[in-house]
Amino acid sequence: MYQVDDVDQATGRSGGQVAEAAAVASQTSEYDEAARILIVDDEEEILDEIHEYLSAKGFDCLTACDGADAIDKFSGDPDISVVLSDIRMPRMDGLAMLGRLSDEYSDKRVFEVLILTGHAGRDEAIDALQKGRWTS
Repeated sequence: MYQVDDVDQATGRSGGQVAEAAAVASQTSEYDEAARILIVDDEEEILDEIHEYLSAKGFDCLTACDGADAIDKFSGDPDISVVLSDIRMPRMDGLAMLGRLSDEYSDKRVFEVLILTGHAGRDEAIDALQKGRWTS
């Protein structure tokens, strides 16, 4: 079983970001027993590490390889209540995905989006804050 620091080190994430995602999922699942986490990243190793960690903590998880794939999966699965996404990905990045999810679903579903990245600057942080939730 992985510890938070192991996952953060393996994925390049810092500060217990995966643990924060688990905490948000726990809070969300108090209201919805069928809560599901959608993990979005274009790096397969990161997807696998985060999926393995959160699954070991008892969360129901699925993965998407970019923002466009995430939107397809989110729209087809009403049980997804937490989206954990990287920013920089091909086809559609995490911020564009966050904007689309917010625009299309914020008045239809209860969900949280957490943006995780090791490569963001101030502009990305401001954009993510304006569209949803930010963690560094």
